[in-house]
Amino acid sequence: MKAFREILRNLWKAYLAIGIVTLILAVVYHQWFIPASWCDENACVVFDNRDHFSAFYITWLEDVIFFSLIGIPAVWISLRKPDDDHIEHRFNYLFNSDDARSHNIVREFNEVFTKMSAFCTQANIKIRLSEFIESGDIIKVEAQYQMYISNMYKDHTYKDPALGIIIEIDKDVENIEMLGEVTLLRTMKNNIPNDYISSPIRLSKSRKSFEKKIELEIDPNGSVLYEFGFFLYIRNDDDFWVKVDRYTKDASITILNDVIGTELIVSSGADGFLKPAAPILPAEKPTSIYEGRMESHKPVTFHLKLSKASNSPEEADEK
Repeated sequence: MKAFREILRNLWKAYLAIGIVTLILAVVYHQWFIPASWCDENACVVFDNRDHFSAFYITWLEDVIFFSLIGIPAVWISLRKPDDDHIEHRFNYLFNSDDARSHNIVREFNEVFTKMSAFCTQANIKIRLSEFIESGDIIKVEAQYQMYISNMYKDHTYKDPALGIIIEIDKDVENIEMLGEVTLLRTMKNNIPNDYISSPIRLSKSRKSFEKKIELEIDPNGSVLYEFGFFLYIRNDDDFWVKVDRYTKDASITILNDVIGTELIVSSGADGFLKPAAPILPAEKPTSIYEGRMESHKPVTFHLKLSKASNSPEEADEK
């Protein structure tokens, strides 16, 4: 069946093969089967040994004409698969009402659906607490996202002209002008990096948000690594949320407390949250706080509370 489908995809080859066989039979008919005769003084008798072959040849031609005009097209239609069609034609199989036949509707739906046709197979999100301004009860939170985005089409290039990053600071932090920086925005395809910012983008009280759109293109059955990083100064004892812009099959969120003499308490009501057994102390290795899938534009919220450790070096010196 697979070989026959291959013939049908190249229909002209099938017709060419039938034509060659027919031509060979015609040559055999006219050149090899020669009439024989016997004559005497009164009459001649002709023996035509082509009679049997002639009947076969005529039947062959009838079958070839019928199969060429009816058989091959009929079989081609019956074995034709929608996934061999152009992407817009596939939508016509699903959305086939009279109203949906409008070309503009199909084309617009194609653009919307195409943006949804890539998903994140793996997301690694690393959070690091690197500074604690005790006087203002402010913590510095660094975040780095690594997302492996895969194209769900096997024969169609995925294109998203509006993929990007949006960072917004919705709460003021007192007594500090610099609120954060966007440090990384990059894609990597076939081990070739493509950076979209040449230097860190500063966030401050006069600029509390950053938005950057990029065009993402993924080959059929291919994947792209999408990375971005930033740090923010946020209030201590407050919420910090993580969000993805597409369905993510496996997400891993880790947190590292890198502030000496402190302990971190993390809490969350999200499914997949891995509650630490004890406050997180400064360590060389990060602590995993989330494992599971994430839905598009559905934030996973964590509550972060950093405080001095009960056995911190400062308290030990006072004693």
